[in-house]
Amino acid sequence: MHSCAAIKSGRRKLAAKDQLTLKFAGVYRHYNVALMRTVLTGEATARHIELHEATTAALAGVEEVMRPGNTFGDVFEAHAREMDSRDLMPHRLNTCVYSLGARFAPSWMDWPATRWKSCPTWCYLRT
Repeated sequence: MHSCAAIKSGRRKLAAKDQLTLKFAGVYRHYNVALMRTVLTGEATARHIELHEATTAALAGVEEVMRPGNTFGDVFEAHAREMDSRDLMPHRLNTCVYSLGARFAPSWMDWPATRWKSCPTWCYLRT
Protein backbone atom coordinates (compact mmCIF):
# COMPACT_ATOMS: atom_id res chain seq x y z
CA MET A 1 0.00 0.00 0.00
CA HIS A 2 2.93 2.33 0.39
CA SER A 3 4.32 3.52 -2.89
CA CYS A 4 5.94 6.83 -2.05
CA ALA A 5 9.71 6.94 -1.77
CA ALA A 6 9.53 9.69 0.88
CA ILE A 7 9.03 7.99 4.24
CA LYS A 8 8.55 9.94 7.45
CA SER A 9 9.96 8.42 10.59
CA GLY A 10 10.14 9.28 14.23
CA ARG A 11 8.53 8.47 17.52
CA ARG A 12 4.83 9.07 17.93
CA LYS A 13 1.74 7.19 19.01
CA LEU A 14 -0.23 5.52 16.24
CA ALA A 15 -3.74 6.81 15.73
CA ALA A 16 -6.87 4.64 15.60
CA LYS A 17 -6.67 4.91 11.78
CA ASP A 18 -3.01 4.96 10.84
CA GLN A 19 -0.33 3.07 8.97
CA LEU A 20 3.13 1.84 9.85
CA THR A 21 5.76 0.72 7.37
CA LEU A 22 8.05 -2.03 8.71
CA LYS A 23 11.37 -3.05 7.17
CA PHE A 24 13.20 -6.18 8.25
CA ALA A 25 16.56 -7.42 7.02
CA GLY A 26 17.99 -10.90 6.97
CA VAL A 27 21.58 -11.95 6.34
CA TYR A 28 23.03 -15.37 5.57
CA ARG A 29 26.63 -15.87 4.40
CA HIS A 30 26.81 -12.26 3.22
CA TYR A 31 23.58 -12.55 1.22
CA ASN A 32 21.21 -9.78 2.30
CA VAL A 33 17.48 -9.57 1.84
CA ALA A 34 14.85 -7.05 2.95
CA LEU A 35 11.18 -7.49 3.71
CA MET A 36 8.95 -4.42 3.73
CA ARG A 37 5.31 -4.39 4.82
CA THR A 38 2.77 -1.70 5.57
CA VAL A 39 0.42 -2.43 8.46
CA LEU A 40 -2.82 -0.54 9.02
CA THR A 41 -4.59 0.20 12.26
CA GLY A 42 -8.31 0.42 11.67
CA GLU A 43 -10.03 -0.01 8.32
CA ALA A 44 -8.39 0.70 4.98
CA THR A 45 -9.42 4.02 3.45
CA ALA A 46 -10.42 4.44 -0.19
CA ARG A 47 -6.94 5.93 -0.77
CA HIS A 48 -5.25 2.88 0.77
CA ILE A 49 -7.24 0.62 -1.55
CA GLU A 50 -6.44 2.83 -4.57
CA LEU A 51 -2.70 2.75 -3.81
CA HIS A 52 -2.76 -0.99 -3.14
CA GLU A 53 -4.41 -1.65 -6.51
CA ALA A 54 -1.91 0.63 -8.27
CA THR A 55 1.17 -0.91 -6.67
CA THR A 56 -0.12 -4.43 -7.23
CA ALA A 57 -0.61 -3.65 -10.93
CA ALA A 58 2.82 -1.98 -11.13
CA LEU A 59 4.47 -5.02 -9.54
CA ALA A 60 2.74 -7.31 -12.05
CA GLY A 61 4.07 -5.12 -14.87
CA VAL A 62 7.58 -5.24 -13.43
CA GLU A 63 7.45 -9.03 -13.05
CA GLU A 64 6.37 -9.33 -16.69
CA VAL A 65 9.46 -7.53 -18.04
CA MET A 66 11.99 -8.76 -15.49
CA ARG A 67 13.47 -11.26 -17.92
CA PRO A 68 16.91 -11.89 -19.44
CA GLY A 69 17.56 -9.45 -22.24
CA ASN A 70 15.58 -6.59 -20.71
CA THR A 71 17.28 -3.65 -19.01
CA PHE A 72 16.79 -1.96 -15.66
CA GLY A 73 15.26 0.84 -17.72
CA ASP A 74 12.64 -1.58 -19.07
CA VAL A 75 11.78 -2.61 -15.52
CA PHE A 76 11.52 1.00 -14.40
CA GLU A 77 9.38 1.93 -17.41
CA ALA A 78 6.89 -0.86 -16.57
CA HIS A 79 6.54 0.47 -13.03
CA ALA A 80 6.33 4.11 -14.15
CA ARG A 81 3.81 3.38 -16.91
CA GLU A 82 1.34 1.80 -14.49
CA MET A 83 1.72 4.47 -11.81
CA ASP A 84 1.54 7.32 -14.32
CA SER A 85 -1.59 5.88 -15.94
CA ARG A 86 -3.30 6.39 -12.57
CA ASP A 87 -1.96 9.94 -12.09
CA LEU A 88 0.36 8.70 -9.34
CA MET A 89 3.69 9.89 -10.75
CA PRO A 90 4.49 11.92 -7.60
CA HIS A 91 4.07 8.74 -5.53
CA ARG A 92 6.05 6.24 -7.57
CA LEU A 93 9.39 4.83 -6.56
CA ASN A 94 12.00 6.70 -8.60
CA THR A 95 14.95 4.87 -7.12
CA CYS A 96 14.33 1.71 -9.02
CA VAL A 97 17.39 -0.52 -8.70
CA TYR A 98 19.77 -1.30 -5.88
CA SER A 99 22.09 -4.18 -5.16
CA LEU A 100 20.85 -5.31 -1.77
CA GLY A 101 21.49 -9.04 -1.78
CA ALA A 102 23.55 -8.93 -4.95
CA ARG A 103 26.87 -7.74 -3.55
CA PHE A 104 28.97 -7.33 -0.44
CA ALA A 105 28.86 -4.94 1.34
CA PRO A 106 25.15 -4.41 0.77
CA SER A 107 23.92 -0.98 -0.22
CA TRP A 108 20.50 0.55 -0.74
CA MET A 109 21.93 2.97 -3.31
CA ASP A 110 24.45 2.28 -6.01
CA TRP A 111 26.57 4.44 -8.22
CA PRO A 112 26.66 5.46 -11.00
CA ALA A 113 23.20 6.96 -11.21
CA THR A 114 21.39 6.78 -14.53
CA ARG A 115 18.35 8.68 -15.77
CA TRP A 116 15.60 7.21 -17.89
CA LYS A 117 13.20 9.36 -19.89
CA SER A 118 10.29 8.98 -17.45
CA CYS A 119 12.35 9.19 -14.26
CA PRO A 120 12.32 12.80 -13.01
CA THR A 121 14.88 12.03 -10.30
CA TRP A 122 17.93 9.78 -10.33
CA CYS A 123 17.44 6.08 -10.94
CA TYR A 124 20.34 3.94 -9.88
CA LEU A 125 21.94 1.35 -12.12
CA ARG A 126 24.69 -0.99 -11.00
CA THR A 127 27.32 -1.42 -13.69
